[in-house]
Amino acid sequence: MKVAITGKHMNVGESLSSHIETTVSDLTEKYFSSPLEASVIMTKGTHHDITTDISVHVGRGLIARGNFVTDDPHRSFDGALSKLEAQLRKYKNRIRDHHMNEASKDKEQEMMLASTYVLESADESDKEEMLQPAIIAEMEANIPTLSVSEAVMRLDLSGDDAFIFHNSSHGDLNVVHWRKDGNVGWIDPSGNRNSKTFQ
Repeated sequence: MKVAITGKHMNVGESLSSHIETTVSDLTEKYFSSPLEASVIMTKGTHHDITTDISVHVGRGLIARGNFVTDDPHRSFDGALSKLEAQLRKYKNRIRDHHMNEASKDKEQEMMLASTYVLESADESDKEEMLQPAIIAEMEANIPTLSVSEAVMRLDLSGDDAFIFHNSSHGDLNVVHWRKDGNVGWIDPSGNRNSKTFQ
């Protein structure tokens, strides 16, 4: 498995890079027979804190993430790896079921593409910029068809704040997102009331 290691404002070093590559590969191969790729980004902050972000692409449309911040690069990596392993252990059986379901689906099944954008944040004093923010990045993403429970799993694994999907109960777009109280919110537009269960 390919492991891409990047240092931002720091040199990761040969010894730590070798440790990262071996450890990430061993961990992912413990849970998956053929993980696709992994990315490890270590960033040194202004207060000498080091943030490690680990992303592992474990299957089609399925990415697991772990991150950790501390003042030592080795402890930062170990903390992020520990969080990633906790996620993989938590969802191990469901991820394997997901792989089996994906393998049994028609490979020609059409996927819906959506454009995603990163918008530049504007100064609150400039009201005109707030109404027309500049686009600083544009990407394309697949919108999968999933049950609500599968969407919640993907939301949790990804570390993102929100996840959009086609509800497998009725095919329409739904959103799951993290609420400020720590619970997961589920947005199912009016009229889709035949999807009251999470299966």
